[in-house]
Amino acid sequence: MENIFLSIGRPYNEKYKKFADALIEYGRNREFNLQSVGYNVGLHNSPLVKITEVLQGSKGAIVVAFSRIHVQKGSEKGVELEDAHITTPWNQIEAAMAYVQHIPILVIAEKGLKKEGLIEIGNGWYVHEMEMVPESLKEESFELSFNEWAQTVKSNKKPPKKMTIHDFSTEKIIGFILAFMGLLIAAFSAGIMLHGK
Repeated sequence: MENIFLSIGRPYNEKYKKFADALIEYGRNREFNLQSVGYNVGLHNSPLVKITEVLQGSKGAIVVAFSRIHVQKGSEKGVELEDAHITTPWNQIEAAMAYVQHIPILVIAEKGLKKEGLIEIGNGWYVHEMEMVPESLKEESFELSFNEWAQTVKSNKKPPKKMTIHDFSTEKIIGFILAFMGLLIAAFSAGIMLHGK
């Protein structure tokens, strides 16, 4: 069974919990062990250290982006936002970290979610938009996306590399910059919600 890193915010309601559990079971039925730090993998030290550890032992990554912040009315760069749904900043951070590990990434984004940063289409990985309910996992369009990603994972022969201080390269630095940008996007989004700007 292949270990897969699962980036998913802690489900804060029954709907998202049911979806998370159904996705983990879906993966298990296809010989994938989906591991999410703080959800089904214990956190004994700093989150970034544990995330790095799990990623290094993973052959692929799945990013599940569901609504975490709801902006009823605000603005972004002078453009009005209305009824905007934004995901957790950890999706951005963990997607960037997975990219640095050179492992295949599948993004599952909730319908209606504001697509930005590393969860938007055009970054070089699969992005599948769907309702966050277990029944969506049975849809043909999802099966196609998942199977294509799964084939890439199974054919990816490059073993995950342990990263040390001596292994820093331009590519890794770019990955950390992307993760930092994810934090900035999240902070800005939270500012919109809190200050109504």
